Amino acid sequence: SASIDIIYLPLNAHKLRNYKCSLKIVSGPKFNFLLNGTARKPGINLSFLQYDFGPCFVTRQPMSIKAELELVNNDNSAISIETNFEKKPHMDVQLSPGEVLLPSTKDKEEKLVIPIVFTPREIQKYKEVV
Repeated sequence: SASIDIIYLPLNAHKLRNYKCSLKIVSGPKFNFLLNGTARKPGINLSFLQYDFGPCFVTRQPMSIKAELELVNNDNSAISIETNFEKKPHMDVQLSPGEVLLPSTKDKEEKLVIPIVFTPREIQKYKEVV
């Protein structure tokens, strides 16, 4: 038994229609596939795309500064929220694995608040992409 993952990651809105793909097994059969898919940007709003923690004091006992990234789902379906960011001594993105943000309605805004904790440990400029 084997499994194959096919990942479709277009950068813009896109329709994939009847894309021909084949799989040939050495000394075995050939399988032909037609792939179809649709992609669009999710209707999600972020409270910021860039954040500057500003000048910070570096002390023996490190002091943390927290920013809160708010996500609002204006889409019509639930959205899975994940990050590849790995915790570092100076930065932590406190997002639990498998977070799902439900769609907002006219009566209730669905919001996810993600704490981003910065703890400067040395006098230097820091820059991270989350």
